Amino acid sequence: MPDSDFLAALRALREGGLEFAVVGGLAAVLNGAPVSTFDLDIVPARNEENIARLLAVLDSIDAIYRFQPLRRLKPTSSHLSSPDHHNMISSCGPLDRYRPRFLPHPESSGHATIYIFPSHSHVAEY
Repeated sequence: MPDSDFLAALRALREGGLEFAVVGGLAAVLNGAPVSTFDLDIVPARNEENIARLLAVLDSIDAIYRFQPLRRLKPTSSHLSSPDHHNMISSCGPLDRYRPRFLPHPESSGHATIYIFPSHSHVAEY
């Protein structure tokens, strides 16, 4: 397994024009929580154009599914459009794609999420 380079992964996602949110352990770290994390968890926007951008970025960082890595299974548009959780490994380290039923509104209170879109970045809580 390669060392995790979250900055390279985030840079690739951002430069690829992807609309996404960082969630999970890295979102907590980016908010100053004293925790360790081993993967990058993202929630991409669900529209077809964004899924196409996500596929291009995943291809550029050589992302494959972690399950049976010797088979080098790559995600497809239909995979990423499904409601399933996707665990991948890439040249930047482990990357997980979540797709919750809804993404809470940034104005509500609760857990920290870092939203990173091509046009802006901000920290929000849900």
